[in-house]
Amino acid sequence: MKNKFLEDYYTEMKDYFLAGGKRIRPLLTIATYNGITNTREDEIVLPSIGIEFLHNATLIHDDIIDKDDFRRGKPAFHYKFAQYHSKYQFKKMNASDYGNSIGIIGGDTAFIRGSEAYFNNSFAMNLNLNSIRYYRQ
Repeated sequence: MKNKFLEDYYTEMKDYFLAGGKRIRPLLTIATYNGITNTREDEIVLPSIGIEFLHNATLIHDDIIDKDDFRRGKPAFHYKFAQYHSKYQFKKMNASDYGNSIGIIGGDTAFIRGSEAYFNNSFAMNLNLNSIRYYRQ
């Protein structure tokens, strides 16, 4: 059985990630890795995408905190779900609260998926942990 909400949720997530922005972080990660190691490894691609997911997780949460309904000239992730609420008329909460709630879950999902992508590699765990420490700074 298909779940319409989950289909919409992941479609909105994909659209949000592909809506624009420079996506410079993955490119810089790959270029830096290639420059430091003097090799071209496909193994760095997934962690570099993970960095972009982690960045987008912060943007989704930032839009909720700042009450910004638009990001990159398009409706913010949480705002899309406020509109979704209005379309389906859920009764337990208002559209804004619903959008914010789904937005928080969306940011958390992006963080989890980003972490999975970041750590799903054959690099030594101490390298992964050190790189996360640098990322957090």
